[in-house]
Amino acid sequence: MKTEQILLTLTALPKVGKKTALKLYLSLSDKSMDGIDLYDQIKIFKERGNKFPDVSKSMISLALSNTESLIEKSLSLDHQIISIFDDRYPSRLKNIDNPPIVIFVRGNMEAIESEKVGAVIGTRKASKYGLQAASRIAAKMVDNVIVVVSGLAIGCDTAGHKGCLEKDGVGLAVLAHGLDNIYPSASKGLAERLIDNGGLLLTEYPLGTTPTKYTFVERDRMQSGLSDFVFVAETSEKSGTMHTVKFAEDQRRPLICLDFPEDAYLQGVANGNKMLIKEGRAIPYSLEEDFSKIVERIYDGKDKSAESYEKKLEQKSFDF
Repeated sequence: MKTEQILLTLTALPKVGKKTALKLYLSLSDKSMDGIDLYDQIKIFKERGNKFPDVSKSMISLALSNTESLIEKSLSLDHQIISIFDDRYPSRLKNIDNPPIVIFVRGNMEAIESEKVGAVIGTRKASKYGLQAASRIAAKMVDNVIVVVSGLAIGCDTAGHKGCLEKDGVGLAVLAHGLDNIYPSASKGLAERLIDNGGLLLTEYPLGTTPTKYTFVERDRMQSGLSDFVFVAETSEKSGTMHTVKFAEDQRRPLICLDFPEDAYLQGVANGNKMLIKEGRAIPYSLEEDFSKIVERIYDGKDKSAESYEKKLEQKSFDF
């Protein structure tokens, strides 16, 4: 049984989360076993004082069967299934808190390890100025050889990826659902264009998973985690965009924030931008500035002190 199959089988069991599945996997002396062996290993795991939900052999057999079907279908659709122990797993994700233990990818994996990767985020209900800015910023990122990350949501996300493609750039879309269910449906064409242009779609959710409020928040940590910096095009103080902002801060990813004209702030537009800039949490940027100088500032001072994944693996210590 391959690593991704074991991890997916474990998380397919009732009440088994990523942290528990990973802890059990790390305890295994033999990582090539059938369903019955997995049952025995769970029993040993619990006897050693570890917590694990009560499961029967039939429950494990069903989870294993479902996982085998999932893997077969995913591979038939040319999707890649990559565990956190795989050399192909994105290096930027390995150092964040609560990393996905398995990801599903469609498209060009080489794009994910590009030297420069940045996210363009913002509200779904953006102003005309905010949408145009998101598109222009993404285009400027392409000019600076930066892969553009976003989430395919209507609004600043799609504006950013359209601006990226207009410059023939490479885009990476992080999804809050399975690869078989592009949401919103209006973004399906954009998703295909990203793949055709050397980009990719990435998610931690298996086929058949539909989006929920919770999965969107989990998706947000991956958008910032996959990026070297996060550009906020437009947000209110209570927008969902603020989830990504918080993750970026926790992950020590620099924040850049579009500084709107003062009359826009007076009208109540982008009050989240104004707050982030006023509190000194984000680098202010206006469209008239030279974006390459911002890029230089970020990459010259890029933090390289994050604890490595290899050290975490050696210590068998993961933050979930």
